[in-house]
Amino acid sequence: MKKLVSLSMAAALGVSILQGCGSKTGSAEEFTASSKGFGGDVTITAIVENGKILSATAEGKSETEGKGSLAIDSFNKGELGVKSGNDISSSSVDSVSGATVTSSALQTAWKSIIRQAAGNTESKKTTMKEGTYTETVYGNNYSRPFEVTVTLGEDSIEDIQVTDIGGETQEIIQTVIDNLIPRIKSNQSLAVDSITGATASSGGVKTAVKNAIDEAGGDSSEWYDEIQYKSDIVELDGYDTVVVGLGGTGVSAFLSASDAGASVIGVEAAAKVGGTSAVVGGPMAINPKDPSVQPESGTEGYPIDTDAFKKQWIKDTNGDAKEECIDIMMNDSGSTLDWMIEDHGFSFTPLSSFMMYPYILYSEYDIQNIITQQYVNALDEACKKNEKNQYLTEVKAEKILSENGKITGIEAKGADGTIYKIHAKSVILATGGFGGNAELTKKYTGTKMNLYGMYQNDGTMLAYAVENLNADTYNIGTAGITHLARTTVDLRDSSVTPSHQKTLDAIVDSTDVLHVDEKGNRFTQGDRAEDITENAHKAGDYFWSIVSDEYMNDIKENGLNQVYMMLNVQDDSLPMMAMIDPSVEIPEENAKYILKENDPITDIDKIISIGEEMGIVVEADSLEELAKKIGAADLKETVEKYNSYAKDGNDPEFNKAKENLKEVSGKKYYAIKGTGYSYSTCGGLNVNENIEVLDKDGNVIPGLYAAGTDSMGVLLSETTGYIDYGGIDHGWCLTSGKIAGEKAAKYASK
Repeated sequence: MKKLVSLSMAAALGVSILQGCGSKTGSAEEFTASSKGFGGDVTITAIVENGKILSATAEGKSETEGKGSLAIDSFNKGELGVKSGNDISSSSVDSVSGATVTSSALQTAWKSIIRQAAGNTESKKTTMKEGTYTETVYGNNYSRPFEVTVTLGEDSIEDIQVTDIGGETQEIIQTVIDNLIPRIKSNQSLAVDSITGATASSGGVKTAVKNAIDEAGGDSSEWYDEIQYKSDIVELDGYDTVVVGLGGTGVSAFLSASDAGASVIGVEAAAKVGGTSAVVGGPMAINPKDPSVQPESGTEGYPIDTDAFKKQWIKDTNGDAKEECIDIMMNDSGSTLDWMIEDHGFSFTPLSSFMMYPYILYSEYDIQNIITQQYVNALDEACKKNEKNQYLTEVKAEKILSENGKITGIEAKGADGTIYKIHAKSVILATGGFGGNAELTKKYTGTKMNLYGMYQNDGTMLAYAVENLNADTYNIGTAGITHLARTTVDLRDSSVTPSHQKTLDAIVDSTDVLHVDEKGNRFTQGDRAEDITENAHKAGDYFWSIVSDEYMNDIKENGLNQVYMMLNVQDDSLPMMAMIDPSVEIPEENAKYILKENDPITDIDKIISIGEEMGIVVEADSLEELAKKIGAADLKETVEKYNSYAKDGNDPEFNKAKENLKEVSGKKYYAIKGTGYSYSTCGGLNVNENIEVLDKDGNVIPGLYAAGTDSMGVLLSETTGYIDYGGIDHGWCLTSGKIAGEKAAKYASK
C-alpha cells in the first residue's frame, strides 16, 4: 500500500498528516512526505522493504539556491545519514549548516516516514518534562541571534516568549509575536503558516519551540497537526481603486488616491505595512522645499542643476532609461517628499550626498525605529476620509480581474483561507518586484537572486499581468539593488567570536583581494566594495574570492585592513545613520557583533574549517588543485596575470589601483564563495509618465498602474544596472506611487 502524508510546514517546520491508499509491489512499500521549507514544498519519497531503505530522494524546487538546495542535494547524495541499505527504524537526517529551515523540514518529514513504515498512525504525543526552556535561534539577521523562552506541560505548549529580539527588526519580529505565537498556542501545532513578511523570524520561533520539545524529552515531529483553513468567499464592491501591496509605494498610492477623493482599499500580503521600505534608509528627493530637509546654507551643489543631472542620468544608463520617467524624478520627487512631510506627518533628515556621488538629494527617515508606525498613522488618517476606505493585512493578491478589456478588480487570499473578490475601477500594483521568486529572477535576470529584502515580493501579480493581460516589460533583466556581498551561506557558529563570524563576508567585500567568476576570470575592478557588490551579478550565481595562507596568517595576527561598513550596517549592529554621521551612538549590546579593522582574527583556523564543512571555503595546496576543485578552468592563468600586475603596480585589464593589487601566493590557497544580496529587483512592467501599464503593442491597459519596483526599469538600463546616486529606488517608490494614486482616482471618476 502506498501511503501519502502531506506535511504542511510553511517556511519552517509545520507538518499536517493526510493518509491515502495506493498500490504495493511485492513487499516493497513507497512512502511520501511533502513539507514547505523556506520557499515552498520539500518532498521526500522513500521505498522500504523488510525494514530496509531501498531508496530515498528529496525534492525542493523553491528552496533558496546555495542554501536550502544544499540540504536537498546532500540528502540525495546520502550525506545526511539516510542511505540505501540502512535500517529505516534507526535512521535520521543530519542538519546542514546555513540551511536550518530546509534541514528541519527534511528531518520532520523523515520522522513521519519512519512512523508510516512502522505502521504507527496514532496521534498520541510523547510525554515531556514540564518546565521552561530558553533557546537561542537565528531569524532574518545574518549574524545576530535572538532568544525565545518556551514553557511546556507534559503534553502541551503553555507559553512562548521572545525574551531578547537580538538583531531582528522590531517591527518584523513583532508580527511574529502578535500573530504566529498565539496561533501556535491555540492550535497546539507547529503546522501554522509562517507570517508572510517575517518568514525567517517565524522559522526562528518555530525552531525554538521544536528544540524545546526535543529538549524536554518529547518528539517535535508529533507536533504538526493539520490546521483547518476557511473556504469562505467575501465580495467587496464599489471601490474606485484597489492598491496591491502596502510598502512605501502602496502607502503613497493609497494616500494620494484618498487625497483625490477616491474610495480606496489596500491589501498587503505581510502582517504589517511598510514592506521593504521599512528596512531601507530613505528616498531620493530632488530640490524639495520643506525647511526640515534643507541642507546647510551654502552647501556646494545645492540646489541641483536638474538639466545637467538629467543629462548625466541618461549617460549613466546608456540612453536606455525613459526620458519622461527621468523627468518625473527631476520634477516631482522633491514635491513628493514635501507632501509626505506637510500633508501626512512623515519626518525625514536633511538632504545629503550618498556614497561616492556628489548629488545632495538623499534623505533618510528621521526616526528609524518607527518607520512602520508613520505608515500606519498616515493610512489610518486616510481611511477617515471615506467610510469605504480600508486596508487588509495578511491578504495576498493572486489575480487581476477584468471584463471586456476593462480592469474590474482583484482576487486575493487571506492567511485564514478566505478568498476576497475586490471589485474596483482601477488597480495599482505596488508589490515590490519579484526578488522573492527564484524562478522569475532566473528567467528574467539570468541569475538566482539572494534576497536581503522581503520574500513576499514574488512577482505574482506582475507575472499575471504579463501572461494574461499582454502587459509589456521594460529593462526587466536589470540586476537587483545590491549593496552588500556575503558568503553564499551565513556562518553561524557559537564557537566563533560573534563579530568574527563575518570574517569571510569581509574578505568577499575586500578591495585588496582577487575576485573571479565561476570560470576563474575577473569580472570587476574591485577598487571599491560597492564595485564588487554591485557587479556581483556579472559573475553569475556566485563568485570566488581567492586568497592564500599568507593572507590568512596576516589577518590572524593583524586583523583585516578593511571592513566594508555595510557589513555591520545590514545586520543592524551599526546604526544606518552612522554611515553619514560618525558621532551617532552605538548601542552597548551591539559592540560584540561589530567586525573591526585591525582586530586580530585569532580563530581564523576554526572559521576556515567550519567554512569548508559548509561548502563556502575550498582549500588546496596549489592553484591547479584549487581550480579543479571549484571548476574554474581559467583560475591559474588569471592569478598569474594578476600577480604580474601587482609586481608592476599596473593593471591594464581593469585599472585597479596600485595599493589594492596584492599578490596571491603562498603554500596553500583558498577560494571563498560569495554572492550579492539584493533588496529588490529593478526591472518590471513598462509604464508611461502617468504610471499606466502598457501592453506589448504600446497601448495603455485602461485602469492598470504599476509603481515602485514593479516598474523601476523605466529609470535604468540592463547594461549598467542600479545606480547609487542615493535612494533612487525609494524615491521612485514614493513618487510613482503618488502619481499612480492621483491618476487612478481621476480615471475612476470618469
